[in-house]
Amino acid sequence: MRESTRRSDIACRYGGEEFLVIMPGASEEIVLERAEAIRERFSALRILSQGKIITATLSVGVSMFPRNGRDSASLIRASDLALYRAKRAGRNMVVIADVSDVSHD
Repeated sequence: MRESTRRSDIACRYGGEEFLVIMPGASEEIVLERAEAIRERFSALRILSQGKIITATLSVGVSMFPRNGRDSASLIRASDLALYRAKRAGRNMVVIADVSDVSHD
């Protein structure tokens, strides 16, 4: 993740298999570009374990402030909804939250 994010970005683990990357001031174009770079690098990993090669894919949900929410809970909810759309659509892709994912809290 470090190689695909900026110094000003904050990457952290959020739950078991979920991570957050907060990208202050980044445009949608930059966010999607970085998310895709992270997804591609992760998908290219090959890990040797007990004589077998293990691979995995990465599904990414993206939300944008203020379009998808004005607080962290709303933005995380919108990202989660986008993430689940990515999984339903076949996994291993980046999906950006849409207007239906906006919280009106």
